[in-house]
Amino acid sequence: MGITLHYNGVLRHNTSLSDLIRDTMAVVKRSAGWGAHVFKETFPATSGHNADDSIYGMLFYAPESEPVYLTFDNNRQLRMWLFDSSEAKGIKRSTAADKQALKGAFTKTHYAGPEVHMRIVDLLRKLSEKYFEHFEMIDESGYWENRNATLLRERFGPEDTIASMLAQKLKAF
Repeated sequence: MGITLHYNGVLRHNTSLSDLIRDTMAVVKRSAGWGAHVFKETFPATSGHNADDSIYGMLFYAPESEPVYLTFDNNRQLRMWLFDSSEAKGIKRSTAADKQALKGAFTKTHYAGPEVHMRIVDLLRKLSEKYFEHFEMIDESGYWENRNATLLRERFGPEDTIASMLAQKLKAF
């Protein structure tokens, strides 16, 4: 339950992964409390099923939001590797050999609130236009489609603000 983004895509072949990471990190660094982890920043010279099992790209996270995955396999397909939440913030490995990967990704932003949700969606929109050959987004709030901040805030509603505040208090306890 809660507002979630579901997204999938393939990077253009002429896309510089390091440029995508640089553009994303610029937003992360300007956003209070946000963090990130960068994996490999360049794709191998050859692609294919057996090229390698590395994780390419990065993930970033805002307070009270699940991580946003901009991670790819060696064929430039967006993938979400399943890490537990403690592992996601302190990942030391850069291989996917022992992790399960999903095609595409999802991120629950519900408890982060509408402002964070808008910031993440706006960033994904810019990245999709600049770097992706193909990109699909299902935004349960409708903001991706309508870009209407007023409707988004109504969708989150006052009860979600109260739930978010309670969750923060319990976390501090």
